[in-house]
Amino acid sequence: MIDLDTLLSQAADPNYKTFHSRLVPGVALRGVRTPALERIARDLAKQYGKQALDTLSPSDYEKTVIYGMLVAYVPLAFNDRLVYLETWLAHNDNWASNDLVCARQTWMRKHKADLVPALNAWMESGDPWKQRFVYTTLLSHYKQSDDLPVIFELLRHPYVCSYYTQMGLAWLLCELLLRAPESIEPWLVQGRFDAFTTQKAFQKAIESKRLPETSRNRYRSLKKQIQPA
Repeated sequence: MIDLDTLLSQAADPNYKTFHSRLVPGVALRGVRTPALERIARDLAKQYGKQALDTLSPSDYEKTVIYGMLVAYVPLAFNDRLVYLETWLAHNDNWASNDLVCARQTWMRKHKADLVPALNAWMESGDPWKQRFVYTTLLSHYKQSDDLPVIFELLRHPYVCSYYTQMGLAWLLCELLLRAPESIEPWLVQGRFDAFTTQKAFQKAIESKRLPETSRNRYRSLKKQIQPA
């Protein structure tokens, strides 16, 4: 029997809970640091394998993160992994667990084409957290130049103008300003995205040390031209 509550209680840090609560207000937390969650998830994956996913359920923050990590760490066929990931996505409701779990799904890099129908479905769902998950997936796992057509096709989907969805999109657009400016700049200037997201994308690019000053100055000028809605 997997006694996850005891494992989490033993790893909880009240001081970290206080700190973390400020970052994800309104989310039920125990105060377990990410390295401890990683260790617990890897141990469960090694000891129980798929049984851990069949036994546990994502509920509070830490259990949701561990479940998402198990999706990445337990050896699974592609279709099975997608089923468990869908279960996790139904409980994905904050930026911290979204980004932690997404970054660990490195199996996606071997199944980029296979994953596209799911990415499209998550965008079409209208769920702001599924849409953020798509954007962070593209950021974390679609990093090659031949991934750009897939990224641009997914950017054609409507998105929810919800803060964390918009910030995930802005982060992706900033990365495209660095990787493919000639392709993404016209989309930004022509108003393909809402003003808030566009301004945030330019701001992130302006703050990037990966761009020359000439490019940052150009984006400062373009940012000023964006009119708030």
